[in-house]
Amino acid sequence: MATVKGKKSITLNGTDPIRLNGRTEFEWQDDGWADGFFFWSPQRGSVLNVTLAASWDAGFLRIAGNLGARIRDNANGDRQLDGIFCSNRANDIINLRRTDVDVIRTNGGNDRVNIGDVRFELLSTGDGRDIVNLNTTSWVGAVFLGNGNDRITVRDRDAGVNMISGGEGNDRITVRAEAEAIMANRGNDVVENGANWIGSISTGRGRDTVILNKGDVDYISLGRDADTVIARVRGEDAARVFIDGGENTSGGKNSDIDKISFANFRKALDIDLDSGRVNSDQGRFELKNFETVIGGRAGDRIAGNWDDNRLEGRAGHDSIYSGEGADTVVGGGGADRFVFRDVDDRMDRIVDFRRAQNDKIDLREINDDFDFIGRQGFSGDGPEVRFTTGGGQTRIQGDLDGDGDADFTIALNQALNLQQNDFLL
Repeated sequence: MATVKGKKSITLNGTDPIRLNGRTEFEWQDDGWADGFFFWSPQRGSVLNVTLAASWDAGFLRIAGNLGARIRDNANGDRQLDGIFCSNRANDIINLRRTDVDVIRTNGGNDRVNIGDVRFELLSTGDGRDIVNLNTTSWVGAVFLGNGNDRITVRDRDAGVNMISGGEGNDRITVRAEAEAIMANRGNDVVENGANWIGSISTGRGRDTVILNKGDVDYISLGRDADTVIARVRGEDAARVFIDGGENTSGGKNSDIDKISFANFRKALDIDLDSGRVNSDQGRFELKNFETVIGGRAGDRIAGNWDDNRLEGRAGHDSIYSGEGADTVVGGGGADRFVFRDVDDRMDRIVDFRRAQNDKIDLREINDDFDFIGRQGFSGDGPEVRFTTGGGQTRIQGDLDGDGDADFTIALNQALNLQQNDFLL
């Protein structure tokens, strides 16, 4: 083990002895092999700059104690290391372009690792706010980011990574290449794919966001708490993506209201949260355990399920079907049709009914023989619909059986003087 104090620089080139402090610390064998190199410092702020040059093989390069590592290689030559181990308490920087390493491991500290045309089996960055960039043409092994708010980017160069696993912390994981599995784990994480295949994405606990681009993903599991999927346009020939919003919370003030947005879709969507099916010429999905859905820019059909849903139509002439729960529906732009199908004690709500846009409230699936009686009280003479206003809101009430009592109520977020032609009865 060689002791380093202050800032030192060495070059590993397969031939020249490694000298520090006026003495030879390590030597190469005649065939360009070395068992390993071990550097340590008791002094905080000490840094060792290591340049990897020429062609050679070695066992390990280990940095320990308070010694910070700055490791880079030259573009010329080919090198192979069994491992780079920064088992230190410092911020390390590793830049590799042409050196294959079986295992790369950093410890505590805010580390930066940039990988070019390099093969590795394991990359582990330990705890800290680490940044990893993979820009390789080779398939590589597993990446473990450890705890901390980490960031990893995998470029698209016709290669991929077997697995990426984040630790606790708010991680940003961007994978443009192929990947077998991505596990974000605990924290408020953001995971984004590119145009290539990914086997599975699992986000674990926390308020996570998955940005789903053109690439196929076999399965997405969002885990606990309130998560969001932003779905981008994929194409009619793309495989169906299975997405589970997950159930339960991590406790405390967390909620489990999962949302999926199709706001970038330009062609009509058929979204049914009850069956879980989403069909469009721009992508197909299978959903489970989602409470909120946002439609696209065309005339969508959006249907709720048994839960308390929020259903948003956005632009286009949308048809929005409430489910069995206390639903909140938003039409957005266009002439929208709000369809109510079930009668229970829970009250649905329309956020933005607009007569000027020719929006309609459709009650025909509840009963197709309603009489509209305006603000009058129920007469007890058959199915009737009335409304009241107060507190800046409107409440629509329906009597189905003619007993003079309201069997259902629908709230509007504005105080409106409703007319019969606002309804489809």
